[in-house]
Amino acid sequence: MNKITKILLITAGSCLGIGLILGVLGMIQARNNNYEAFKSNREKVVTEITDGFENIEIDEVSDDIIIMPSEDGKVIVETWDGDMQYHDVGVEDNTLKITFRNKGSYITFDLDFMEDEEDYKTVIYLPAGEYKDFSINGTSSDVEIPDIYTFEDVSISLVSGDIRDSAYTTGTLNINTTSGEVDDLNINGISADINTVSGNINISSCNVSGSIDIDVTSGDVTLNDVTTSAANINSVSGDITFNGFESGATNIDTTSGNINATLIGNYKINTDTVSGNVSIGCDNLTDGASFDVSTVSGDITIN
Repeated sequence: MNKITKILLITAGSCLGIGLILGVLGMIQARNNNYEAFKSNREKVVTEITDGFENIEIDEVSDDIIIMPSEDGKVIVETWDGDMQYHDVGVEDNTLKITFRNKGSYITFDLDFMEDEEDYKTVIYLPAGEYKDFSINGTSSDVEIPDIYTFEDVSISLVSGDIRDSAYTTGTLNINTTSGEVDDLNINGISADINTVSGNINISSCNVSGSIDIDVTSGDVTLNDVTTSAANINSVSGDITFNGFESGATNIDTTSGNINATLIGNYKINTDTVSGNVSIGCDNLTDGASFDVSTVSGDITIN
């Protein structure tokens, strides 16, 4: 390689490096300008709902969703809105609908050091009592619902938001999330279907006439004082704990998670493990309710 060729290659490499640096700086500036344009004009908007409704339907992206008790019996919805990002709020077909709208194309680059987003919240001040269907679709919203409400059917679908749902569910409960925590579930209804990848699941003081179906990858599952006709739990590495658990039929399938169970009632216990330890401290009756546990390397302790 002659001297001129080397000089040309060095020059070209330098230009490419400078171009990449300028490109990144341009992306950062564009992202900041774009984000500031969205952030600067979002203000709190308070909407009073005067029409009656029985159902609640919320479509959100990243704003947290919080249900709060109404002190004066009015239904008030607080949202953060601007010219480009806003919420449609109103009653339609006996349903309170809150829908996030985005008129622009806000660009997000996955650069953590650039993150400086506001913690916006969609708050619904709702009178305590009984309602019918309740549904939430969101991306990264946290959800909080206190225990002064009763809903027939509840459906919550998120990607990374935490869910703290203490309201009573008398019908069916469906929860789908990727990495969010699922906590304080209060189910006294027909069935529960919960799916998560890495979030923990906690269910307490529940009576389910049908089945509880849980599918989790690495999150822990804890059931305290739960009675159900059937329970099916599938896990890869999360621990599974039962305290005061009673079921007509139970099936647990896990890879490396430990299983600790304190049971109420009579059970026919079947365990299958490759390298895990097994300890059964309660009666194993042939005519009891089935309690089947399969694991590869997790320990099994049943009392």
